[in-house]
Order: sequence, then C-alpha cells, then structure tokens
Amino acid sequence: MPVQAGINAQLHREVGHPVGAAFVSFFIGTVALVVLYAVLYFGGRAPAPAVGKLISAPWYLVYTGGLIGV
Repeated sequence: MPVQAGINAQLHREVGHPVGAAFVSFFIGTVALVVLYAVLYFGGRAPAPAVGKLISAPWYLVYTGGLIGV
C-alpha cells in the first residue's frame, strides 16, 4: 500500500532507525488488534481463542505467519 510505505518512512525519520519504526508500528497494530478482538469477544461476535488447537498446530504454521508479516 503506498500510504503505508509513506507513513513508515516518516516514522523511520522520527524514530531514527527502521527497526525502531517497525517496533512502534507493530506494537500499535498489536494493541489495536487486542482491543478489536476484546470488543468482538465480549460482544459475542468472536469465539474464545482456541489455545489447545494452537499448541497442537505444526510449529511452522504458528511461527512463519508472524515472521512473514514482519
């Protein structure tokens, strides 16, 4: 997305390092996702997290999705 690239570039200039900018970006995204999920969960529109299924999932499915997103 062109908008995201521009915002990331500006954030990099403000923070002073690309890894720091990525950290800020992912931290804010994680907080937003947690808040969204909580609203959906407590509103009865999302199921409880299936931690048991996550534990039994193949390791490469659990980790590669997050790593590719970085």
